[in-house]
Amino acid sequence: MKPWIAVLCMCLGLHTQTSHAQILTNTQAEAKQEQEGSQTGIQGLQISQFPGECSPDLMTYDVSLVISGGSGNYSVDAAGYVVVDESESFLIENIPVWASNVTVYIEDLEEADSATEYIVIAPECECPDIPTPIVEDVEYCQGDQIPMLSVLTPTSLGFTYQWFADWSGPQIASGDSFQPPAPGHYILYQVEDDNGCMSMHAEVSVTEIPALQITQTAIECANDLTTYSTTLEISGGSGDYAVLGTSSSVVSTGDSFLLPDIPVGEDIIVYVEDTNDSVCTTEFLIQSPNCDCPDIPMPLVSGVDYCEGDAIPELATSSPAGYTCLWYDEAGFLLAQGDAFQALSPGTFMAVLEEDVNGCNSAAVQVIISEIPFIQITQTSAICSEDLTTYTAEVTFTGGTGVSTIIDAGPFNVTDEGGDIFTLQGLPLQSSTPIVVTVYDLDCSSSIELFAPDCDCLDPGNCDDEDCSNGLEQWDADSCECVSGPAPVDPGCNDGDCDNGIEIWDGCECVIDPDPNDTVCDDGICSNGVETWNGCECETIPSIPGCTNSAAANYDPEANCNDGSCVMVANEPTDIRMPNAFSPNGDGINDLFRPLSSLDFVDADLLVFDRYGHKIFEGPCSEGWDGRSAGKAVATGQYQYIIHYSDKAGARKFKAGSLTLLR
Repeated sequence: MKPWIAVLCMCLGLHTQTSHAQILTNTQAEAKQEQEGSQTGIQGLQISQFPGECSPDLMTYDVSLVISGGSGNYSVDAAGYVVVDESESFLIENIPVWASNVTVYIEDLEEADSATEYIVIAPECECPDIPTPIVEDVEYCQGDQIPMLSVLTPTSLGFTYQWFADWSGPQIASGDSFQPPAPGHYILYQVEDDNGCMSMHAEVSVTEIPALQITQTAIECANDLTTYSTTLEISGGSGDYAVLGTSSSVVSTGDSFLLPDIPVGEDIIVYVEDTNDSVCTTEFLIQSPNCDCPDIPMPLVSGVDYCEGDAIPELATSSPAGYTCLWYDEAGFLLAQGDAFQALSPGTFMAVLEEDVNGCNSAAVQVIISEIPFIQITQTSAICSEDLTTYTAEVTFTGGTGVSTIIDAGPFNVTDEGGDIFTLQGLPLQSSTPIVVTVYDLDCSSSIELFAPDCDCLDPGNCDDEDCSNGLEQWDADSCECVSGPAPVDPGCNDGDCDNGIEIWDGCECVIDPDPNDTVCDDGICSNGVETWNGCECETIPSIPGCTNSAAANYDPEANCNDGSCVMVANEPTDIRMPNAFSPNGDGINDLFRPLSSLDFVDADLLVFDRYGHKIFEGPCSEGWDGRSAGKAVATGQYQYIIHYSDKAGARKFKAGSLTLLR
């Protein structure tokens, strides 16, 4: 009998049978009936009881009595309970389970004094065994939704599952599943709907696992700047983790995980799982660091000069360990690498220091190899002194730089006469050692041994009678006398150089016109022909009116008489002019780095380099640079540029410089 039924019986003052007995079978009921035989056989009536049948709600039970003997016509009274005559038996219905000693009065209606009593044997209407439900504990990660609790055994028809917060708490839900409001312990029963009988309890735990926490403690670029590594520290969960979703090998040291060799520029997402419960998982975005090149020292190298005819000296530097020097020409083409470079010709070269591991470059150092023209010394005369004991020598020289020139004649003084003419006076005719004149210019030098004149046979100075018709007489040093030569002819005196005077033929020799310059040729009258200076004399030519100023926009090269029609224009630049700064911030002002001049230069290509020597842009100079590299805006700072172009005459040129990018 259920505890609440027992309480109800006590409240009504009724006696209850033992609550732990099982329901009697037919055989047991008959045996009990035999033990109570004093109640049967009275007045010849025989009474037997079928086992009682409990109602589904276990609140009442029914009893069937079989009566025999006597006339067969009976009256049955069950103390107010309903008695149903079923022909061969009498059914007493709805006897409360707490009414265990119900007395039934039976009488043979055809025999006097035949009444007898029968005490009903009550069945034991206790709860049957209800299967204990099966439910599993659940875990969930902090911050996630608490999982639903579900019964693993299906509910039988007529049964319900009831959920309780704890042993003493109220019922909080019913059904096959239950959504817990919080972590903790919950109690579950299976209850029969009709009678409220409960199974043994099932206890289930809902456990909250601390959420996984990921901290990126370190990130570092590799030496070659192509990969990077990072370290993650993980807490929460059970303390046993797995890091997934990365192509990089993962090195675990407890709660710390090293992810090496991730390609630079690649962001990755890693997934972390608690391997003990597989409930807690999370993901973490690792963003690639900016593994830009560091500052690279520039190579220590300088230009050299060498003398024409000598071997071109080798350019050399001393690169630090882990670096290589790269040598380029003006156009940016790689010529050699290493600490030494042997140029094949003089010119301008670029030296760049490159780090071996990552390929980062320094800024370029311009190196110039210059050839100093060969110094050619010539002795132009040797004149004896009047006393025939010494002589004066005259020398001239060409070549060298003309900047740091030194003329050395040992103990003899050298006098600069101007016009690249130098004299040495008082030179002994009889010298035991040759007299040497040396010209020094930077590291180049050249020498000449002076030759002395023969002062034993001197020209008296009166040989030439200036009679060209019979040939000019001249002094013959070999015979020491005046001799006649053939009649002279004009050798073509005029050399066309009016700056030093015009040479003209006077019939015997070339003489210098002391004043060849034009001052009054042009009378300014175009109609009668234009007088013009031909370089040596006035000359009249036919008039061709037009603009004769070559600086004018309408200059006519055929015209020789200015008719006043000249239209002057501003001088055009002869070189590409570039700004030294620009600001690509989208305001429409100085957003592009491109030429300031509007000249139509041919094949003008612009190359831009960062401070490490990396080329970040290449394109037509006319379109300019917008401050981006590979689609991304570069940082504010200093950059280098090189322009390769051809001028209007078709000459290939090179221009380099620096610029400042502002935002």
